[in-house]
Amino acid sequence: MIADVESETFIDPGSVVIRPLTGADSTAYRRLRQHILEIGEGKYFSSSYTSEQQLTTEAQWRERCTETALRCTIGTFVDGRLVGIMCIQGLGLPGNLTAEWDSTWIEPKYRRTRVAKQAYDAVRAWCQDHGYRYAIVDIRADNTRSRAIREKQGAIYLYTRRNVTWADGSTADTHFFMLSIWPGTETVRSAEPAITFLEAALAFVKHEHAV
Repeated sequence: MIADVESETFIDPGSVVIRPLTGADSTAYRRLRQHILEIGEGKYFSSSYTSEQQLTTEAQWRERCTETALRCTIGTFVDGRLVGIMCIQGLGLPGNLTAEWDSTWIEPKYRRTRVAKQAYDAVRAWCQDHGYRYAIVDIRADNTRSRAIREKQGAIYLYTRRNVTWADGSTADTHFFMLSIWPGTETVRSAEPAITFLEAALAFVKHEHAV
């Protein structure tokens, strides 16, 4: 689930904090993840919930929320309450240019607002600061709104994984997209950026099919 922008809803800028989560945020993170399931939006999450089922101790959850060079969860807080998450996972592919964006969600009342855009900008900035040029996003096939938003951002379709099991137990296909996030290369037009983009895309596809 991703957030388009933007509505006329007024949100006091002073009440909003967007930052990487830390181990101290693990309880709020778990509470939000459970809330997502309870309101019926677990259908937008697949592998991230599967991996979290292996976490059984508080120390593991704190580690999950702790920022590293390869992993970060950008949290959106309003009046001190966690209302959105955008997770980044470096893929460790050749050249270390590509990160995957997953577990992207924000509370419905903040979608299509400046808050959502600020969170998205924070994710891009973190990736750029850590040397990532490209982002992989996976979108459930029937989530046409999220697909439209990503395509508007410049994402290019890579391939489809069939019959993926989602966090709510449902099954649906998943489309994988890739977008350039390096400043000045958001649209791939000249030869050199296009070649680098294709090389990164092929590396990701080979990695996925080898797993």
